[in-house]
Amino acid sequence: MRTIFAAALCAGLVAVSATDLAARGGGGGGGHGGGSHGGTYYYYGYYGGGGPLVPPTKLGDTSHVHTVAVISAVGQSLMLGRTGLLADHSTLDIADWHLDQSIETMTAKLLATHFTVKDFAHDSAALAKIPNGFMDTSSARALQDYIVALKAQDVDAFIVIRPDAETGTPPTPGLSLQLSDTDAHPREEANFEIDVVDAKSGAIIAHAYSRAAERQGLPPQFASFYGARALKLKPGDTPTPAQRTQLKLDFERDMAMAMRETLRALNLGIALPEIGARTIVDIPANESPCRTLKRVMVVSTVGDRVEVVYPGSLFTKRKDNSVPVGDWNFDPEVEKLATNALDRCFQVVNVPLDRAKLASLIVSSDPNLHAVPVDGITPGAALDLYLVIAKLRNDKGEALTGLALLGGGSDYGHALSDYAIVFIDAKTAKIAYWMQGISSPKFPYPVPSRLVASSNMPNPGDNFSPAQSANVRTLFLEMMTDSIPESLLRLQFTGKRIESAGAALADMEQADGVKTQPGTAAAASSP
Repeated sequence: MRTIFAAALCAGLVAVSATDLAARGGGGGGGHGGGSHGGTYYYYGYYGGGGPLVPPTKLGDTSHVHTVAVISAVGQSLMLGRTGLLADHSTLDIADWHLDQSIETMTAKLLATHFTVKDFAHDSAALAKIPNGFMDTSSARALQDYIVALKAQDVDAFIVIRPDAETGTPPTPGLSLQLSDTDAHPREEANFEIDVVDAKSGAIIAHAYSRAAERQGLPPQFASFYGARALKLKPGDTPTPAQRTQLKLDFERDMAMAMRETLRALNLGIALPEIGARTIVDIPANESPCRTLKRVMVVSTVGDRVEVVYPGSLFTKRKDNSVPVGDWNFDPEVEKLATNALDRCFQVVNVPLDRAKLASLIVSSDPNLHAVPVDGITPGAALDLYLVIAKLRNDKGEALTGLALLGGGSDYGHALSDYAIVFIDAKTAKIAYWMQGISSPKFPYPVPSRLVASSNMPNPGDNFSPAQSANVRTLFLEMMTDSIPESLLRLQFTGKRIESAGAALADMEQADGVKTQPGTAAAASSP
């Protein structure tokens, strides 16, 4: 069974008031991996976990290769559905997207850091017609004949990018859009191979199957991406012009991400951005959220306690302990992190509120969460928005809340920070929007987490020793130092936003445990 890790790509939470946020509608967050919010959002995700492994890379000697040409045949067609016995599917002609030309140009730029790259005229449609599915045993010979027939005189090797499904899992070669009964969003799959092929003999020198990675520290994952709900096309459907345009942008982005990691696997000596690298750009002033959300108060309520949990087993009961850590003075540190990360166009102010009552706010997927004013905040304060870093109840697994330590072995446990950045409308004191805090791509799991030595975990029912307290505080502060700026970046509150090839890269990541939720009854109308 494959686990799909999802992430949401959004057009931006910008240029609106807190009340407008609630009015925009959007998707409600359910359990882990659910939710989106108003506007146009894109989703992508990866196969991972305990599912099938990406086929191994064949590395060959490329020391004699100095001049290369890139030829692509991935971008000729898009399948709706999947191949397979009795599987329903249809094929869309997408040659007018000129995706193969885009792939060749992008790949040539990456290869140029190590090779001389030459343009080479070829027939992408003819290359795409060479069968390359699970049962196509003659595909390598057919590719060899194709390359030899090109009669390239001034090229040492071709970098060939073509549809592939060599393992049968996934079964569909090339680009496809697939639906399932269990996923709220369609999956955009990019199943292809990159072959380094000797230009004279046609021999395959090196070979890698497509893969993708958004976070460091993860094993290779199949290039499978979540698409927007509006792209739920069944076999036989004809996309609208808007759907077709969005699919083009999505697959440009998907292929850019997949090509980077597939080339990395070939170990060709080219310079590549690190895994998780993004292009960060300034937000234009006319799109900045502080045009209408100028006066902001930053409040943290996560730092008063740490949950310490020892999960039970067949022979033992689960043991929970809530350890007070008010002496950490942790919330002012978190508020400082958030304030320093905010765009300087915001005016950070302080107004009276009841911090003790506000500390009782625990964010969850409860649909009634947004219906009433938040306790501790008086409606009508002289500001535009409360930005509250609040505890989040993890509704899955061990059902942890806020800062938590989870025992799990003899030597190490896990430190987790289940928190949310909550936007509260100052006029109504009601939650307008919230997003679960996320770690940067430098870490493999989107929910902020670290290993913690078991020696730093107090025994069930005990408080921290002085040494444990100091070590655990440092660990949680390191997590929040990474997470708070990353979360505010994705909310577009830092004056910057993320861009990627083909589409404006997104702001919210919903990977297994990260969710977003607008405060509106229109949540069922998610895009």
